Amino acid sequence: MYVGDETSTALALAANEIDAVGISILTVGSLNEVTKRNAKVQAWTPEAPYAWVDPCPRPLMVQNAKAPWDKKEARWGLSYMIDRAAVVKLAYQGTTTPAWGIWPTYDGMKPYFDAIKDLLAKYPSSTYDTKKGEALLIQAGLKKDASGAWLAPTARR
Repeated sequence: MYVGDETSTALALAANEIDAVGISILTVGSLNEVTKRNAKVQAWTPEAPYAWVDPCPRPLMVQNAKAPWDKKEARWGLSYMIDRAAVVKLAYQGTTTPAWGIWPTYDGMKPYFDAIKDLLAKYPSSTYDTKKGEALLIQAGLKKDASGAWLAPTARR
């Protein structure tokens, strides 16, 4: 049953007005507050990520039909600049896992992942390496402005 936003849902759960909530409705902070108020409330698992592995890893998609993202160096450079572990910790409070692709790391997917191990080694899509990322962005024609922001060659401020 939908009872509203995260705050309304947390209050209803703490007051025993509802028995369960939808996926991703409560942040860890809200879950912790609810469990302080209602000892009957628990997550699927006692430790992070508190539920099953996310079936939909969150991708960052870019419009690769337009410069500079039409260059693979720009896309790879951007990928190397993303600290996926920091995103999980900050944005998702540890309730998901860093992903290398668009598929969840369910055990049933292991044969498929094993079949492409050579490609994953050749194209390490989840590697965090700012030096390599910066070099690729520069190779793609991007430059930093005085404030440190990356600009495409045609971008104007």
